[in-house]
Amino acid sequence: MKRILSSFLGLTLFTSAAIFAQVDLAASAETADAESKAANAPTVVPATPLATVYNNGPLATGSTSRSGVAAPAGTQWSEVSYDFGSTTATNASTGFGCQRIGTTTNNRCADDFTVPCGQTWTVDKVTTYAYQTGFAGATSPVIAANVQIWNGRPGDPGSSVIAGNPTSLPFTSTDVLLYRIFNSGPPLNSIPGTTRRVWENTITLPASVVLTQGTYWIDFQIDAGANGNFSPPVTITGMRTVPGWNGRQFISLTGLWNDALDVGNPASEPDVAQDMAFRLEGPVAPPQITTAVSRKTHGTAGDFDVPLPLCGAPVGVECRSSGGIHKLVVTFSNNVVSGNASVSAGTGSVSGSPTFATNTMTVNLSGVDDVQKITVTLSGVTDSFGQILPDTAVSMNVLAGDTNGNKTVSASDIGQTKAQSGIAVTAANFRQDVAVNGTINASDIGLVKSRSGQSVP
Repeated sequence: MKRILSSFLGLTLFTSAAIFAQVDLAASAETADAESKAANAPTVVPATPLATVYNNGPLATGSTSRSGVAAPAGTQWSEVSYDFGSTTATNASTGFGCQRIGTTTNNRCADDFTVPCGQTWTVDKVTTYAYQTGFAGATSPVIAANVQIWNGRPGDPGSSVIAGNPTSLPFTSTDVLLYRIFNSGPPLNSIPGTTRRVWENTITLPASVVLTQGTYWIDFQIDAGANGNFSPPVTITGMRTVPGWNGRQFISLTGLWNDALDVGNPASEPDVAQDMAFRLEGPVAPPQITTAVSRKTHGTAGDFDVPLPLCGAPVGVECRSSGGIHKLVVTFSNNVVSGNASVSAGTGSVSGSPTFATNTMTVNLSGVDDVQKITVTLSGVTDSFGQILPDTAVSMNVLAGDTNGNKTVSASDIGQTKAQSGIAVTAANFRQDVAVNGTINASDIGLVKSRSGQSVP
């Protein structure tokens, strides 16, 4: 199936029939006149973006290609990727057909995003990317664009559109000073060229959409006239794919949604999943907590964090014994400049004033009893825009010796600590360094044994 599809699509790359292509696949090199167009590259400065609510991944790979060729002054390459260390294979596609062309082609592309637990996003605009091979104009060839937001994967039973439409929406299209190129390293050693200038297309939804916790999908379409266009996927240097990538493509010729796969170059390489590049944009939201952790320094081994889930998971367990002294580090969606913290449940107190650095707030605690759940309430946390976080609680179970985090100290914790004795402290075993001194030894084993049988609800 892969080879049939590759052959069908490969026929359409460099002729007028390209308007029907679903994927822009690699050739052995760019056309000979590609470099001559560099002199005509515009120096348009991209429009200042709105606040980015979410970014699905990068496109730019730098101003120098894998083969050492410099991009035109002021621009960067977006170079089709490969796996680090490989000299026998790369990805094959510079872009996917998410295009509308008259009445003959009505393709779309889709990808998902997740609003984290406890957060709410407001989305006004969606930004996608496209290029038209061989286009050398100073203004964008894009003449129309549209987008939809779904509460499930497009095409699946039960999924429905909650924002946008599939026809036409207001948009702007600007030069992002980026050229899409095939991989310039082995095995094909393609010559970097400037025939695929990337345009950023910001599509305005008919009305703002407010999204609460959950997974959503966008699907979009770009119309650049009779010569068609392609949308480049997320590109990370040295990685053909990333676990979790799950972009989709609707092909009007078949009427079906399919996984967006790169067939590899050479074609004997395995197909790999791709993600579509897009951004969600909207008004700057009030600060929201993105993560909270209990942080301790384990001697020369460094700092290690115990996650403190805010919702959707059990309260985190701090198993390390530090004389009732703890440090909470809370990260926010925006930079924060001030705020307060107080113990609202459990035994302990806030020591000194919280400190702030970019989007983090650090709260020091003292006098914290073992074998309890303690809750710290953050109040008046203000971001750099003057917006205030509603009072928000962060809770932590405190149970020294509970190295496996199941809220009970037992033989399994003792065995786990014994198994790590004498081994250097790392992110994988720092919980067994219950004495927090940078080594795992008999003192840690003894401490865990002394707490055996204790538990928290």
